[in-house]
Amino acid sequence: MLVIAHQGASGYRPGNTLAAFTLAVQLGADMIELDVQATADGKLAVIHDASVDRTSNGLGDVSSLTLAQIQQFKIQDSQGEWVPALDEVLEILAGSCITLNVELKSRGTGAMLAEKLSQLDATMRADWKAEDILVTSTSFQEIAAFHRLRPDIQIGLIIYQWPLSLKAYQGLGLSYLIASKKMVNQQQVLLAHAQGFKFLVSVVNEQAEIREFINMGVDGIFSDFPDRVRLEMTLVKA
Repeated sequence: MLVIAHQGASGYRPGNTLAAFTLAVQLGADMIELDVQATADGKLAVIHDASVDRTSNGLGDVSSLTLAQIQQFKIQDSQGEWVPALDEVLEILAGSCITLNVELKSRGTGAMLAEKLSQLDATMRADWKAEDILVTSTSFQEIAAFHRLRPDIQIGLIIYQWPLSLKAYQGLGLSYLIASKKMVNQQQVLLAHAQGFKFLVSVVNEQAEIREFINMGVDGIFSDFPDRVRLEMTLVKA
């Protein structure tokens, strides 16, 4: 089962920052989840919201600001952290043996991410291989755009309501389904597995709930506290 650090170790450091990602590695995460938005100059900024207002001391929509403008702002409650570019994250985590879950948040990010990863391949950088990346989104349009360009990289769909039949998702190239903890039960996990999907649950921070989902047999748990998930996995095995 995967221990997935939600926006890095965001229970300890501001989410989607280099500090949160670095700490997640130290705390034993298998995978780090991060969010990408497209900037005005066609770069991928690692930020959850469509604007910088909530998480930084700046104002404005990510799509109307250049990366350089965005990086002039500082992340709230951090020690001078800024909104990182995806390039910076790939650089700082290179060689860490971590898997990266990139969530596509805005229009056009699917094609942009595929191009970015292909550029890394073209420059013969071996730090990131196809098996090191999982691309997810609530938008199947963005997932499909990515998948057309990089069918070798696994994709997953974030769902907010349970479909009448999981067969609707078959044939779309999906490897993973991701759902909120509020809509997950044992039967759904079994159904997902029976249809050939891996099932991830988000976001689980309380240790009793973490233990419950481990016992359900989910394939991964997103948490702001990846060390708690790692601890519960150890205790369940014991």
